[in-house]
Amino acid sequence: MKHKQRSRGDGKGWKLTFVGGSDLEPKREKINISNNFKAVSLLSEAQVGQRVKAIAIEDTKEMRRFLASQGLKPGIELQVESLTKSGSVTVIVGGRLLGLGAVIARNIIVTFSDEDKPQH
Repeated sequence: MKHKQRSRGDGKGWKLTFVGGSDLEPKREKINISNNFKAVSLLSEAQVGQRVKAIAIEDTKEMRRFLASQGLKPGIELQVESLTKSGSVTVIVGGRLLGLGAVIARNIIVTFSDEDKPQH
């Protein structure tokens, strides 16, 4: 598991933790998800500025524990701060920035509020 922590340097006092950095798929555990959610998507498919709620993280127990230690766990709301073409995502969670590599972002299942549903 790779992660780095560094200051953003924009005077806001943000610290960024980045998790990921590899296209290797981790050995992950599948999570069963109920269909009680109106709009379900992957975090990697969200748009900048959207507020989403994490409903499941399909990854190793070690990664789920690490993400929980960073404030990202099922039931938590986050806001998408930036996206890259490769699928990496930076989110605001618990008042701090968390950067997620593309593989990890594809393993986080989210739901959108009615006003933040993606437009297809």
